[in-house]
Amino acid sequence: MRCPIDSAWGHLLDQRRTVTWLTSTLPMVNIIFTAITLHLGATWFGYSFAMAMLSTGMAGLWVLNRKLEQLEYQTVMLQ
Repeated sequence: MRCPIDSAWGHLLDQRRTVTWLTSTLPMVNIIFTAITLHLGATWFGYSFAMAMLSTGMAGLWVLNRKLEQLEYQTVMLQ
């Protein structure tokens, strides 16, 4: 049985590099925001994860927007 990524549409479906980048971004950003909120004091505890999720989510939406802008070109021109 063939892997679906090996099909003719495989180059459009294979987003492993993007997913790896976004997945590794969350812990790194969380560590940075945790270090910042530790210096700000107890009133800011817990905001680091929310800010990390927000920034990673925004980065994911930006990447998705870029991929969707290129979808027509990749679908029609790269066949």
